[in-house]
Amino acid sequence: MNHLKPPTPKSFFLKTAVLFGLLYVFLLPPGQVPDEPNHFYKAYHISLGHSQGETKDQRLGGSLPTSLGLFFAHFRRLRYHYDERLSLLDFRQAAKIPLQPERLTFQDFPNTAVYTPVGYTWATLTIWGARVFHLRPVYIFYLVRLSQLFLWIGMIVLAISWIPFGKWTLAILALLPSSLWIHCGVTADMVTNGVSFLLLALLLKIIYGTQPNRHLDFALALGLSAILASTKIVYSPIFAMAFLIPQHRFPLSSKPSLQKVLFISLGTAINLLIINHLYTSSKQRFIAYEDYNPAFRQGQQINEGANPKQQFDYVLHHPIAFAKTMITSYWGSAKATLAHYFGKFGWEKNYLPGWLIGLLGLSTLGIGFSERKPWGFQESIFLIGIAISMMIGFALIIYIQWSPVGGHRILNLAGRYMIPIFPIFYFVLPSLLGKYRHLFIRLAQVVVISSLLWGSVLIGLRYFAV
Repeated sequence: MNHLKPPTPKSFFLKTAVLFGLLYVFLLPPGQVPDEPNHFYKAYHISLGHSQGETKDQRLGGSLPTSLGLFFAHFRRLRYHYDERLSLLDFRQAAKIPLQPERLTFQDFPNTAVYTPVGYTWATLTIWGARVFHLRPVYIFYLVRLSQLFLWIGMIVLAISWIPFGKWTLAILALLPSSLWIHCGVTADMVTNGVSFLLLALLLKIIYGTQPNRHLDFALALGLSAILASTKIVYSPIFAMAFLIPQHRFPLSSKPSLQKVLFISLGTAINLLIINHLYTSSKQRFIAYEDYNPAFRQGQQINEGANPKQQFDYVLHHPIAFAKTMITSYWGSAKATLAHYFGKFGWEKNYLPGWLIGLLGLSTLGIGFSERKPWGFQESIFLIGIAISMMIGFALIIYIQWSPVGGHRILNLAGRYMIPIFPIFYFVLPSLLGKYRHLFIRLAQVVVISSLLWGSVLIGLRYFAV
């Protein structure tokens, strides 16, 4: 009797991501992925030839077709209003809106206007192509969703191919419901998270791979590191894994120590230059809530009392107070952050059931404790340090951007920002349960599929009239 061949990590991820990704692309209403309208506005603005956001009448955004705002207006009432539902009529009305590119309105998107165009390259190309054919906003929007989904899937498949171990860990973590829900939307986080997985996998391949390294591998690592710094500077410390590269892993046999020093120095210099540029440019364009045009600041992604320059000065002069605030904030939001990481969709508090989130946590930990790792205690401590440094950097950036100056709580420590960070913690778990590896892999597959199915039901109940 023939038995079905068990799926490989790559094939399981690919089939599951395509199946449920296509489902969620169309099941999640437009604008219901966090910050999705503003990410879409930013990408469209770039497609018109603008690399940066525009400032006008104490507003930050850009001149865009009026139809784009009208399109998202059909779905805006869902945000934070749990009793609101959509009907087929809403979609029909939104689908009828013509693009009319000559009719422009200044649209606010202050939180994404300060981002670099790097994270929007793929979305921008898709929008540019759709504009050539004069497609309506609804078609442009869903084309961008689809193109971003398949780019992200391609990046994760490549990362799974590269990584020399922990393939199931990478595949299952990428398929967590919250991860898939985010990457089915229009967001620059798709590029950030995909590139972070690629860089992590490539550096591990360079360090522990069985094949000889090529110059191309090191050049690609520098490029991915630069892209990651350009999209989210807090994840730049992933490049510090280069310190773990043994000298004999460099391509040239002569002076391998010099090659290592040059590689690390060049990568660090590129990252520091990008970080300095981003800090300077964002500081120049940021408009605080108090200074933002009062007629348009309500509902924008800017918080009252937040002032990055003043907050940064406060942190510099009160580092101990900030450290206490960071620790208490992470501790106080730990439950919500983990729930968000595993099973949250939309803007609001839409979570999978607690027991299902618990099963996701247990099954992923089971894989983490059962997969073999090639490093020892010192390397594990070093990797934990990299992950913690990213968490500190993330807390600092969020504190500067979102919290009132001198505030005692860091707001918005959302689990979706942990997607590039948490895999490192999984990779340093000791291989204590190796003999149960196949059991945990099968359990994780069942739990992930069940969670994605359950999530589709919850999304339908949350957003659509029955």
